Amino acid sequence: MSTTARKRLMRDFKRLHIDPPQGVNGSPAPDNIMQWNAVIFGPEDTPWDGGTFRLTLEFQEEYPNKAPVVKFKSTMFHPNIYADGGICLDILQNQWSPIYDVSAILTSIQSLLCDPNPNSPANSEAARLYSENRREYNRRVSEGLSDIERAKALLVNNHPVSQRAVIDSLPALVKSKGKSAYVHLASSLLNNLAAQPNDAQVADAWIKAFQALAPSLDRAVLRSKALPVVMAKASASETSVASRLASCALLGALAPRLTREEVEQHFLRRGLTMCQEVDYVVRMCMCDQLAGLAKAVGRDVTAAQILPETLELVKDDDMRVRVAAVGALVGMLEVLPQDLRRSKAMPRLRQLCTENSGEADMARCLSRLMPTIFARVIGEQDNDQEVGSFLSSFRSLSASTDATARQTCASHVFTILQGATARRYATHLHDTLMTMVADQDENVRAALAGQFGDVCRLLGKERCQHYMKRPLLALLGDSTHAVKAAIAKNIGVTAFTSDQVYDNLVPIAVKYLTNGIASVMPAAADAVAASLRTNRRQHQRTELYGRMLRDFAHGRCFMRRCSFLIMAASLLARFSAKYFAEWCLSTVLELSSDPVPLVRLRVCPLMPALRSTLQLPDDAERLDKLSAALVTLSTDPDADVAAAARAVTGEFQSKPVRKKNEASPGADVAFAAFEAADKKKAAEESDMSMFADEIER
Repeated sequence: MSTTARKRLMRDFKRLHIDPPQGVNGSPAPDNIMQWNAVIFGPEDTPWDGGTFRLTLEFQEEYPNKAPVVKFKSTMFHPNIYADGGICLDILQNQWSPIYDVSAILTSIQSLLCDPNPNSPANSEAARLYSENRREYNRRVSEGLSDIERAKALLVNNHPVSQRAVIDSLPALVKSKGKSAYVHLASSLLNNLAAQPNDAQVADAWIKAFQALAPSLDRAVLRSKALPVVMAKASASETSVASRLASCALLGALAPRLTREEVEQHFLRRGLTMCQEVDYVVRMCMCDQLAGLAKAVGRDVTAAQILPETLELVKDDDMRVRVAAVGALVGMLEVLPQDLRRSKAMPRLRQLCTENSGEADMARCLSRLMPTIFARVIGEQDNDQEVGSFLSSFRSLSASTDATARQTCASHVFTILQGATARRYATHLHDTLMTMVADQDENVRAALAGQFGDVCRLLGKERCQHYMKRPLLALLGDSTHAVKAAIAKNIGVTAFTSDQVYDNLVPIAVKYLTNGIASVMPAAADAVAASLRTNRRQHQRTELYGRMLRDFAHGRCFMRRCSFLIMAASLLARFSAKYFAEWCLSTVLELSSDPVPLVRLRVCPLMPALRSTLQLPDDAERLDKLSAALVTLSTDPDADVAAAARAVTGEFQSKPVRKKNEASPGADVAFAAFEAADKKKAAEESDMSMFADEIER
């Protein structure tokens, strides 16, 4: 149906499309010309600069004799904009005239953003701040912008601290927001790279942002905008160290995005020249780019020009340059021809591992890169002589005087063993591992302890029984909490028999559960629970759990009763609901009425999980007892206990109770996953019963 209003709106749309005002745009909904969506771009040099603000316009049949209803959909902090997005603007109210069209409406609203009227406020707080504290007003405006809009607004801020914070966040912002973020921020990025900001930290932040963003930038933009900047900074006439450093970093980021011919034409010669700069920082920075440059130009050019320069830099007078050169050499291994890797690169790296293990910076670098180097050795030279020589190099690094290098080596033991295979462990790695176990630095021992289970699994039962008992006992008896906590997580590995675990490891865990410090007890309790779960001998399970009941759950010392409840949390996680309900639930319920408040307090956090162990109709009586216990705890005379019980009541009541052969009502995806995992546990526990009469005694 064609009406005067609709004809006028069609004319408005055509005019807006043919001659759009700067900074505004709009269009009708596809199925209703009376409903419009519009955007206004924040005016430059205002707090709104960089923002994109969405509006809706709702027209009536009386248009143009009656103003439309206009509302912002974007959140706005403005003296003349209501909380619901409504706009206090005279032309939309008593000053409306039929001569105004959509273009005029949007332009007037855009002007209102930077020229508000605080005397006719729709937001009294915004009006007050605009009149009394313009700086705070501007800050509040920027808070309402999107992440991209706020970043763009802050980038024009002259304060270096705020600029650095925003620049550092740009890679993550572009990653999360996609191409739209780059479109908004690209001009600021490229302009600042060319301008070389006065603040060194700001300039460095811009370069790092470009390095992070370069892989996702459009190649045409890189060629037309970034390439001239890099060439200008890399020119021979440029004497500033800061500019030469910037050119190195930008070159490395740009090279992978250009063709081999473009890199050779524009960058290669200048890049190799900067490898010989007088200033060590320039040589070091250029080393960081050599691996990327090698990948860009390919195998032949790398072998002929880049590798010789890199090998010279490995012998540089400055240690920092040598370290950077080693990183470059390892980074270009995949590009080098195999014969050069075997004849030049690998021997040099092996020599460095042996000669420089006492130099802290080089030792740290080589220990960090050793897995990459060793993987290349295994892939190409898997013979005992070559592998043995690099394992000897690893042994040298593991004995470095630098604790950080030794810690890094310890964290790589499993990775190195994977490449070496278990058959080489005794000859090449066992002595190294024993040295790490006795290392004077606890961080080295903790790094090794964290991998102990993986190492045991890789070695297999036979080798594990022969070689790993002594180091395991040493780590379990370590004097520091970090090492004990790391190794306790590995007690459940199946590399040891049930008898070995029961005779050698369980006593240590029980010892720390009895007298250990508070921070160690959860790990010790979980170790006992893991032993109960993995032990295949019924009499050992019965004896251990009977001891837990006798000495802990029913012990005279209230701290031991608390320790049992710590273990109960681990039992809940490791065993099926049915198994826990059968063997442990009644004991926990007894402790809910313990005479010591601290014990009762320990029970409260367990209550929701206890409810999940029950299944109706079989456990109806247990559910009644559990609910009654929570009610009693909620009215406990001890204020802390009562508060803790009330805090978990909501979660307790919301936990679905399983029903036999039925889907639990109100169960969500997480609970369905819990039930599936629980069924798997129950199937594994079919032969894990205990002697009930022994337990009761």
